[in-house]
Amino acid sequence: MALPPSTPIPLHRRVCTAAVLLMATAIAALLHALLSPARADVKPDRTVDVYRSDEQVAMLIDLPPTSAPTREVTWQVADWQGVVEQTGTAALPAGPLVKAALALKPLPPGWYEIAYKIDGKPAGTRTFVTGTSYKSHGEGFRYGICAHMLRNEGEDAAKMAEMMRALGIDIQRMEIPWAGVQRGPDAPFTFEKQDAILRTLQKLGIEPAVLLDYGVPWATTAPPDAPPHDKWRYAPQMEPWLAYVRACVQRYGKSVRYWEIWNEPDIGFWKSPTAAYLDLFSKTSAEIARLDPGAQILNGGFAMVSREPNRDFLPRFMEKADRTNWHLLAYHDYMTVAENRERFGMVRDQMKKFGDQLPLWINEGGFHTLMHGGERAQAVMLVKKMALSAIQGVKAYFWYNIRDDGLDPRETEHHFGLTRHDFQPKPAFAAYRELIRQTADRAVLIGRPGADDDIWVASYGPRKRDKETAGSVHVVWRERPGPDEPMWLSSNNIDDALEFVDIMGRPIAGPVVRGRGLAMVGSTPIYVRCAKGSALEVRRILQMPERVVVTPTHPASAISLRLTSPFNTATELTAALRWKAGDGNETEIAPELRIPLPAGETKALDFIPDADRLSELIRAGNVQSAGSGKIILRFTSPQSSSEAPATVITTSVTIAMEVPQVIGKKDTPWRVELLNRTNLRNLHEGEPNPAMHWAGPDDLSAVLAISAETPDTLHLVATVRDNVHRQDFESAALWKGDSLQLVIAPTNKADDYLEITLGLNKKGTPEGWINRAPSQGPLKAGPLPVATPDKPNGIRFRIERNTADSVTTYEITLPSHLARLSGAPFLLNALLNDDDGGGRKQWMHYTPGIGESKNPRLFRTFVIPPASPVTESTTPSTATP
Repeated sequence: MALPPSTPIPLHRRVCTAAVLLMATAIAALLHALLSPARADVKPDRTVDVYRSDEQVAMLIDLPPTSAPTREVTWQVADWQGVVEQTGTAALPAGPLVKAALALKPLPPGWYEIAYKIDGKPAGTRTFVTGTSYKSHGEGFRYGICAHMLRNEGEDAAKMAEMMRALGIDIQRMEIPWAGVQRGPDAPFTFEKQDAILRTLQKLGIEPAVLLDYGVPWATTAPPDAPPHDKWRYAPQMEPWLAYVRACVQRYGKSVRYWEIWNEPDIGFWKSPTAAYLDLFSKTSAEIARLDPGAQILNGGFAMVSREPNRDFLPRFMEKADRTNWHLLAYHDYMTVAENRERFGMVRDQMKKFGDQLPLWINEGGFHTLMHGGERAQAVMLVKKMALSAIQGVKAYFWYNIRDDGLDPRETEHHFGLTRHDFQPKPAFAAYRELIRQTADRAVLIGRPGADDDIWVASYGPRKRDKETAGSVHVVWRERPGPDEPMWLSSNNIDDALEFVDIMGRPIAGPVVRGRGLAMVGSTPIYVRCAKGSALEVRRILQMPERVVVTPTHPASAISLRLTSPFNTATELTAALRWKAGDGNETEIAPELRIPLPAGETKALDFIPDADRLSELIRAGNVQSAGSGKIILRFTSPQSSSEAPATVITTSVTIAMEVPQVIGKKDTPWRVELLNRTNLRNLHEGEPNPAMHWAGPDDLSAVLAISAETPDTLHLVATVRDNVHRQDFESAALWKGDSLQLVIAPTNKADDYLEITLGLNKKGTPEGWINRAPSQGPLKAGPLPVATPDKPNGIRFRIERNTADSVTTYEITLPSHLARLSGAPFLLNALLNDDDGGGRKQWMHYTPGIGESKNPRLFRTFVIPPASPVTESTTPSTATP
């Protein structure tokens, strides 16, 4: 039974009512239907868009009315990386629903999108997934989902259940909100919806993990002047709350093992003091344990952020929490791999400090598809975060969530799902499904046997009771961004047969010889399956430069690589270097190398490009866009052996060959607009407080302009639109409030960089601070040396805030010798921090590499031209973010 509009239903992630959310979604869908032209509608021939790899994908197509006797339908199917797999054409009669003729051939496992046209005009798209399903049985690592099943009824509920079945998860986090099961202080408890959900989960073989959450207006300790929509966030009156807890446990104690007490009490879902939650947790856990001694009790999953009203919530709770009936420590994980590691470290440190040895659950974690990289990035992030969590010792991960909550293209909360709002699967759905198939019900071999800190290996092997089962699965990726590079992978069993699989479940071709193989490894994980061995060694065989910078007038004189033979048998190496332009065309730019490669030895490969040819290729294209170098490596064994076959092993490697952005004079500066999510990093995307989310360009946006009046001076102006200016810090802590961070590094020593922060400090005074200075040079960490009449070689800067226009201007003039630019290409990036009063909430950057961690290798390359006029081919232009 629905509650009246005056009674808010606190939802798991967002402070709004289910009725409001559904109404907004319905309005958006209606407007979309009214404003969109008539178009064909393609749907699967089943409840959801999930197919086996060995079956034909058949679609139903609903054609708009027409007087034409027949319509021509054309389509093409592309995989998750945009590669077209199939095309087709069919003539269909006009009229209502037609059993398609959009019949595809069986496709390898993965995610696909079919784009179709009617009589040559684009008419729509549809996504679907193929592959082999596998049901996790909840052993080893728990694979879970957060699903708002209470919001879905009828056909939607059936589709959600089918998607969970197809996914293969073994556990689901669900709510029994107090306000949803009791309408008033004297009303009986009603559990019809929860009963139906639990019956569905039981049929699916999915275990429930129940969240007991939120207060009600008739039994709150909220102050009298608290807004009505906020009263559920305060500690409830204890006796009515415990009556609600008893009603839930007595009803479901035989079918529910896991009970979670409140949600994210360390942020805005809990407005009472920490001591009040300690009391709630102690008394609630004791009551659950009294009613069901076998229950497993969790703390309310921590959001893991330090913010008012309970900035020190985690250490205070860990210090004083009643451990008597506390069985699992739960926390949440948004958004990046770096944050996953950071939050795990915070929890681990607190557990060590207070002597806890509780199993850890990440019972909510996700990555929304409005983030940079969109749906593809979400799929990659899911596999990394779950694999990383497993090898760190976390016992379960619940992905948030299975379905997009709405249709608003600007609302992050509407884009966390593994499926879109209409249940069309995203690539992350296929990636999660394959992760479960590859690793579920295996023992997690905690460790990281990679070649260095950049290479991660998450290993899974047989469980102890499955001693007769051999073999292992390893999730392998390189965390540092950049092109894939060849890795030599070795099983600890010489008779092993390795198999390489991508995160969608498609086999990857690669040479394999007796327990060893060559595979390309990059920032997108791959699976390495060992049929017999339990351990996998991953070894780099090629050392490449981070980037090669070329200019039209001064191409690189030499490109040096170091190659280590992976074989124990001598081989011959043939290597070629090609320039790959933006249009995809390749041209050989250096003579082919042919050298003997002794067993296990390292050889230097020095490519000397044809300067004239390379300059011609650069000038012929757009000088603002980078090409790339493609190196073709061909190993030939002179004789067959156990280590190297008498065949040719060929692989290609891409290295960054970059044309730098030429900086012009003040009247023609290089400019870039930072206006959208591509350049935004919000620290609170996964949290419920809208005030901490990005609200659009007026909330934070910027224009960067960089120029060089002379070859000896670098000039940067950042015009920042920010509706709230807040800076409570000074000196080395300026970056914590509204400020500009500028980082400059030489291309050949990216780790030896200059970092400057500018801001109006807490006194309102313009201040500049050097956070880090190059190891060799005149600058040192500390206050920015300001140019004066007596010190003309210092740094000039200006910071002004125009409150009426909500614009802050940062301007800095830097003599190039102070940053050791010396006329050579250099790496540069800028970041604008934003604090609206609740702590630093977000930043805008040109490229990543400052805010998450300092990594100038991710920056763009720039060059200040010599004193001679800039040629037409190198005239600066507005950049594309």
